[in-house]
Amino acid sequence: MGVKNICFIVDGYPSEYRVANAFVETLINAIVDTDINCYVISPQSINKAMKIKTNNRTVIVFSPKYISTSARRIGMLNTAYITLMNFRTAAMCTFEKLNKIVKIDAIYGHFIFESGIVANCIGEKYGIPAFFAYGENGTYSIDYLGDHITRKLLSGIAGVVSVSSENKRVLVSNDIISEERIGVFPNSIDTNVFYKRSKKDVREKLGFPKDAFIVAFVGRFLSIKGSDRLSKAIEQLQGEDIYSFFIGEGPLEPVCERILYKGVVSHDKVGEYLSSADVFVLPTLAEGCCNAIVEAMACGLPIISSDGPFNDDILDETCSIRINSENVSEISNAIRLIKNNKSLQDSMSKAAIHKALNFTISKRAENIISFIEGKIEENKS
Repeated sequence: MGVKNICFIVDGYPSEYRVANAFVETLINAIVDTDINCYVISPQSINKAMKIKTNNRTVIVFSPKYISTSARRIGMLNTAYITLMNFRTAAMCTFEKLNKIVKIDAIYGHFIFESGIVANCIGEKYGIPAFFAYGENGTYSIDYLGDHITRKLLSGIAGVVSVSSENKRVLVSNDIISEERIGVFPNSIDTNVFYKRSKKDVREKLGFPKDAFIVAFVGRFLSIKGSDRLSKAIEQLQGEDIYSFFIGEGPLEPVCERILYKGVVSHDKVGEYLSSADVFVLPTLAEGCCNAIVEAMACGLPIISSDGPFNDDILDETCSIRINSENVSEISNAIRLIKNNKSLQDSMSKAAIHKALNFTISKRAENIISFIEGKIEENKS
């Protein structure tokens, strides 16, 4: 018999007031569409006013409160332990009530700290196979408690959903999880939201100039994402009639000329903005697997992004120019190349759409469920 009921442990779920882990909601909704019942336990810090958003799918969300002390070292004290214990208590108490009325087949934690560790705790207590997703853009979630403690707290995990081959390598090289327990499933897109639209129509709707060359950026305005480096790269191209928009927020706001839009956009509208652009540029320094890149590909945009290994599963030379994300001149030269070579722009656009077909959320949901069911059967035998 296959999996029928999954309980997700999530630190942050989309709310009426704040966008948090929207891609988690997208995945859960896609899993629900495979006729699996999904229950979400999303403990919320009492410092964050959250109201869980409703939708038209049958996803039941529990939002117990807990006290977060963040993850800091104060002398000999590591507050990550306190945060983890409080999060675990809130999730465990909620699961205990849920478990009395529903037979849960699998526990799925999103990211290692705190959700993956707590998913394993619940799994061990109730004898339920536990899994976690590893989509972090570095080892910070391992570093909170250290390799040894993290390894110990995840020892019972049945399987790991890694978003990239590089993330899998990180887990194995740090001896956190054995290789055979890890599956690689790159992040994916909802094709109902992200698809190529008429550039003329969306530019008219958004009030963008119809004949301009437009550069798109989607991500936090932080150094790790490269909003500042892209802004400088565009400044180097002054006189080449280049416009841009930056979707996101953060301290490193872009300051280049001819910015058509700068700020937050609801996730369901991002596809329209992307379809208005000519190229997507994300000079990121670290990713798990970047949703924004896959979304831009689905909208038919050539990609300029990092040559780091975290992009290897989703980008190749047919649809992208890989650059050193810290080299502003490389970024500006890549933009210039695509702007001045319409044939290259068109071929990359077609290749991006074709490649994005491998990363649909429905396929990813089916593959993850197949992986979970396979690991459950392995554990039984």
